[in-house]
Amino acid sequence: MKAISCLVAILFTALLGKAQSFPFPDSAATWVNASYQLYPFPTPHWEMTQVPIFMVNGQDTSISGSNYTKMEHYGHGYKGALRSDSGRVYYVPKDSLQEFLLYDFTLNVGDTAFNVYYEIGMYGYGQLADIVVDQTWQASNLNGRKVLAIGDGILWFEGIGSERGLLSEPFGNVSNYSSNLECFSHLDTTRFPWQLLGPGNCDLTLNIPTGVAENLLLVHPNPATDRVTVRAASFATIQSLTLMSMDGRTVLERRSLNETSMELYLGDLCTGTYILNTRTNQGVSTKRIVVHR
Repeated sequence: MKAISCLVAILFTALLGKAQSFPFPDSAATWVNASYQLYPFPTPHWEMTQVPIFMVNGQDTSISGSNYTKMEHYGHGYKGALRSDSGRVYYVPKDSLQEFLLYDFTLNVGDTAFNVYYEIGMYGYGQLADIVVDQTWQASNLNGRKVLAIGDGILWFEGIGSERGLLSEPFGNVSNYSSNLECFSHLDTTRFPWQLLGPGNCDLTLNIPTGVAENLLLVHPNPATDRVTVRAASFATIQSLTLMSMDGRTVLERRSLNETSMELYLGDLCTGTYILNTRTNQGVSTKRIVVHR
């Protein structure tokens, strides 16, 4: 029965992906990015250190005979130019005439994109990397957008960009540094993260607070087969948790907890990637769990 339900879910996702495509926006769009640094004292915690905000508002420009949309770095002026072409997104940095590949949503599992452009820490010099696609699917919680899982499980969302933030590095965070796409809005609607889906634009006045990070929650083993242990840091307690499939379905939920550690049974789940949202007395943590048999 479990195998049949998994097959039904796969077929439904495949059919959903044929409904529509989501071009990269060229007007009325805002990406709120944030980068964090891990500090060990007095207790391990993450501090938000930068909040670069990028915007496109339909301002056209021509570079080397091709048409682009100007992208502004909010509060700092012109950042670069974007061009979308049949699922591929290209970027020309400020003070440059050279075009780089930023995203490619035509890729399928096992495909490689060469010389993908990114910037370390949102403000760094441009660098290039080759990426390989590990998984693809259509996410019902994002209106059926195509999602690409690339190196280290980083997710690209069609018509939005990377979960790590626009222009962010296409690989896992290293050296106690983290970057995230805090919010994406388009045409007066917040569209990412999907939990905030609804009317309204992203907040352009995001402050830089100090808080405890998701890395202080241990999930082991990961990948998992039939069980996983969720353990909070020594000064935190788990209040509630929700495990969701990549298409937005809740597959496991625990409420009214006050635990420092707990074991979750995953034996009824299909092989795949799941999102664990955990609320502790120190804040909210989001982690991916891979179920593999």
